[in-house]
Amino acid sequence: MDGSPIEANASRDANHRLDRLEETIAQAEADVDALMRQIAEDALRAEALRLPPSSDRAGSSAPARLSRLADRLGRARAARDKLYQRALPPPSDLRAKVEAFERMVARAERRLAW
Repeated sequence: MDGSPIEANASRDANHRLDRLEETIAQAEADVDALMRQIAEDALRAEALRLPPSSDRAGSSAPARLSRLADRLGRARAARDKLYQRALPPPSDLRAKVEAFERMVARAERRLAW
């Protein structure tokens, strides 16, 4: 408030709007699908060549990558859900607004009838 510089670790990229979150979710889902296809193709190729199961092949980094993608996807979905929850008023507020509008309509109808 007084212009004093302070250290912080939040960046503008850490704050997403809904459209950016939707893009992140779509990209993460596409990346997971592509990785799963790659894992399946590698497994079929290894089976066709009758290779023994080995963690030395190139696909050994797939579980770690899948874990990172799933984590990113989960965090993006949670952030999107939180934005939706914040955007919607609680049911009690909606009920109060509906009742207020019903009272306004009833008053207008009484005045019109008078």
